[in-house]
Amino acid sequence: MPSLARAFLLGNDMAPPVFQPRSAYAPRTGYHLLPLRLGRLDESIYIVTNDVGEYVRLERDELVAFVERRLAPDTNAYKSLKSRHFLYEDDASVAFDLLALKYRSRAERIAEFTGLHIFVVTLRCDHSCQYCQVSRQSEDSAQYDMTVAHADKALDLVFRSPNERIKIELQGGEPLLNFPLVRRIVERAQELNQHHRRDLQFVITSNLSRLSEDVLLFCKEHDVYLSTSLDGPADLHDAQRPTRGGGSHQKTVEGIHRTREVLGPHRVSALMTTTPRSLHRVHEIIDEYVRLGFHGIFLRNLSPYGFATRSLVKRYGVDDWLDFYKRGLSHILRINAGGYLLREDYTTILLQKMFAPLGSPYVDLQSPAGIGIGALVYNYDGAVYASDEGRMLAEMGDQTLVLPRFRRHPRRHQEAGMGRRKRRAFTPEFKAEAVRLAKASDRSIGQVAKDLDLTETALRDWIKRADTDAGHGPPGALTTPEREELQRLRRDVKRLEMEREILKKAAAFFAKENE
Repeated sequence: MPSLARAFLLGNDMAPPVFQPRSAYAPRTGYHLLPLRLGRLDESIYIVTNDVGEYVRLERDELVAFVERRLAPDTNAYKSLKSRHFLYEDDASVAFDLLALKYRSRAERIAEFTGLHIFVVTLRCDHSCQYCQVSRQSEDSAQYDMTVAHADKALDLVFRSPNERIKIELQGGEPLLNFPLVRRIVERAQELNQHHRRDLQFVITSNLSRLSEDVLLFCKEHDVYLSTSLDGPADLHDAQRPTRGGGSHQKTVEGIHRTREVLGPHRVSALMTTTPRSLHRVHEIIDEYVRLGFHGIFLRNLSPYGFATRSLVKRYGVDDWLDFYKRGLSHILRINAGGYLLREDYTTILLQKMFAPLGSPYVDLQSPAGIGIGALVYNYDGAVYASDEGRMLAEMGDQTLVLPRFRRHPRRHQEAGMGRRKRRAFTPEFKAEAVRLAKASDRSIGQVAKDLDLTETALRDWIKRADTDAGHGPPGALTTPEREELQRLRRDVKRLEMEREILKKAAAFFAKENE
């Protein structure tokens, strides 16, 4: 053997290499459970899911063996469960790290608060939709308009959100009945954004009956999108969305065409609502969207709010809507197979939830719940809600989800065009240098803190923590090895408690299965 190769294998002292025994690399036989949920797909197949969107299909025998921690490590089921973070082996802390990383990626938008801010500029409306969710008011009821003062206060709150992407949605009623305020909100928001530099978007949710050339030119100048309602063919749409003098469908279609001519083909979108009239006409509804050149449709069921609770919502059930949805999705697939691209938006959201690493921002399917992180709603009367549904409930007399009314923040922040001052963030390197300077200086800690633009309390806290970390804390303080061992024991206790809760849920699941 050449001397260089021998030196590489045996080391400089030419000692023989030390290898682990083969048994050290054998699969481990002990494992523990990670958080999971259980469900049944059919008579023999079960599904296991977790909070990061992973899932595994198991037969009943495999599931029972898995929960009882006797699943063999050489089985495909074991390998799938391990790779998707449903179990971890003894001393394998990397499983926790990977699970935490995935969860953090899916939940990162929580720290961003919300980017969607809904302004209810009026409750007045010129339509009389039976399924209206917002308890509309007549066109001459100006007392249900948002005031300029309320709009300005709401805008101050909008730009205090930490989210870099802000969408302002202008709703009603029919928001174009209070178009002067719509104009004011858009222009004021763009003015404030000169300082805040956010990715700012605007959407007006309108039935398009009051769409004028002035409105379209304003939207073009300020890059405003339009969203409308289209429930299907003319007879169905007119029956569900009646207006004085009739012709609701014609006005909507004309508005769609005019918007595309002035703003562009992708500047207007449409939503439909499923009523009892719609259930047997899903093909016609979809064909109407295709006829008008849309490439997306959201097959949307009724929401149990507003006028819908007194008229339509109790007249069909979940099974009725699911049958409607399945027939509609099959029709959409046939249309795509024929060469026309048409997306069903609800299906897209579900697929994102199942397969995309970041999930979907759709508020109705958020976990944790989307309240407060999906949207903020600024009502015409100054009330603030943590979701659009919270506003609808309040209109029905349920104030559970009402937040405190908005107020101006301090004048100095108003004049600067800013919200509350952000807390300063200090790197570990800065903290260590500050502690070193304080210990090396002949001056008092208070003087050193002042030089560094810190509070004396903060600097003293950093010094105390540094001493504790070095094992020089006050009498009775733990040394670093002792503290690490205590942390390990605490982690083990938490893992055991977690596994106990998982086993309790699994036992309850099987008990229900056996009833």
